[in-house]
Amino acid sequence: MILESKIKCIAVDDEPMALEVLDEYIQKVPYLEKAGLFNDALQALDYLRKHEIDLIFLDIQMPDLTGIQFLEMLEEKKLTILTTAYSDYALQSYDFDAVDYLLKPIAFDRFLKAAQKALKLWSAKTNFSLQPEEEIDQLIQIKSGHALHCVHTEDLFFVEGNGNYLNFHLKGKKILSLMKMDEALQLLPNHFRRIHKSFIINLNHITIKSSNQVTVAGQKLPISKTYKINISL
Repeated sequence: MILESKIKCIAVDDEPMALEVLDEYIQKVPYLEKAGLFNDALQALDYLRKHEIDLIFLDIQMPDLTGIQFLEMLEEKKLTILTTAYSDYALQSYDFDAVDYLLKPIAFDRFLKAAQKALKLWSAKTNFSLQPEEEIDQLIQIKSGHALHCVHTEDLFFVEGNGNYLNFHLKGKKILSLMKMDEALQLLPNHFRRIHKSFIINLNHITIKSSNQVTVAGQKLPISKTYKINISL
């Protein structure tokens, strides 16, 4: 599921490369909407006076105006994720009730965790009616050899065991990954359920269900007695 409303955000950082990374990451997350990128903190402040923004990705160490000074000058408090190359500033982030604190260079999985924290706070703040958390389309990373695939969970039909590997069956392709079933379950949202020692399915993609098998993406998959309780929920 993709949210009908998105979190409007801006990124403020005096380093062009850092802004490029944040821009790339924001575009990957389905519930974030980029409203602007600023390498000048004063321009960002002026923008915030004229536009409604939900979330700020804010560098702490900037010329003219630091991220901390920036927060002190805000007329209205915003959800803020602080970024910096210096771990010494971590404690200051708590003083300003920052959603999270990201240390550069920022890895995408760490960025995604911070974005998910912001989503929970934003939904509570705006009283936005969300589906249960497990039904939200999430972005996960699946390693296959030396490649790292970013996958929307709602594009994933089922996971199939194949010896020491797992086959992730998606729309139009499969990804083979050296991973255990338990590791896959930890990676996936709660609406993915194990129905057999060799299969994990996306409940949202079941088209036919009987007592001993389900049909997902045109594939008939067995339900074992051991895992039948998972499919009866």
